[in-house]
Amino acid sequence: MLRSHGLQRLTAVVAEHSPLIAALRSRDRGQIREAFYKGATASYEAFLGDSGDLAIAKAFGFLAG
Repeated sequence: MLRSHGLQRLTAVVAEHSPLIAALRSRDRGQIREAFYKGATASYEAFLGDSGDLAIAKAFGFLAG
């Protein structure tokens, strides 16, 4: 939706995916796993902040930590 209204810059979108592309190019399974895990979970950390919910999410493996 943001892209359809021109509110998102393509360079920012591409830059967000650079770690994923670099990990895939490395062909290192550990690096790929870590990059995709961070990519899938990093956006949630901003919403959880330093609350107790963040510690709980990390304890149950929902976020890296």
